[in-house]
Amino acid sequence: MSIRSPGEYSMVNMFNSSSSSVALIIKGLHLELQKILPDFGSIDFSSNSFYGEIPNAVGDLTLLHHVNFSHNALNGSIPKSFGRLRGLESLDLSGNQLAGLIPVELGELTFLEVLNLSYNKLVGMIPKGRQLQTFPVESFEGNTGLCGFPLRESCSHSDGIDSDHDDVEEKREIEWEYVSVAIGYVVALGIIVWLLLFYRSFSVKYFDILDEVVEEICDGRNRRQRRARARARRVEANRARRQ
Repeated sequence: MSIRSPGEYSMVNMFNSSSSSVALIIKGLHLELQKILPDFGSIDFSSNSFYGEIPNAVGDLTLLHHVNFSHNALNGSIPKSFGRLRGLESLDLSGNQLAGLIPVELGELTFLEVLNLSYNKLVGMIPKGRQLQTFPVESFEGNTGLCGFPLRESCSHSDGIDSDHDDVEEKREIEWEYVSVAIGYVVALGIIVWLLLFYRSFSVKYFDILDEVVEEICDGRNRRQRRARARARRVEANRARRQ
């Protein structure tokens, strides 16, 4: 993370100086701290001209409870290292140019009470977790590529992940249907062959029934042929009379 002009660096140095007071915005409230402790757990770099990517090293500041990087020109993705800030209560990254997916690690922050990722360039499904579905729509608005609850945009495509998974599952189900049908035919055929070989009475009855079926088929075919020949003779007779 960088700044565009040396004159603005004083905002960064506030946390490393002996200044007796610092103005902060925490959970939407404007506060002025009169004394800074060495293990201070808040960072507020909002409304400056910071640009570049948020460093992964932020995740090493495990004592942080409040982080506000809003209204800058930060780009890149949201670091997964935010997931290591187990005590984080407030995270405001709104009004930047952050892109990519929302890390699933943010959904595991059980103490997170305030989240604002609005007006960036984030895309994909809002991760399902312990916390992210509890935040209002305003926490995610202004990201045209985002979808999923609490937004109105559904994730029917889900970046191809869910649909591909469903297609694979459906294909497996269809394959198992074919396999089960084939097994059923094989088992039925095996039973019939076994009965024909070892049970003479069943064999006799089976072939008797088979003969009857064949005779009915043949008789039906012969009847159809006779009717067809009769129709042909009538047609010829009618033609002869007309001539």
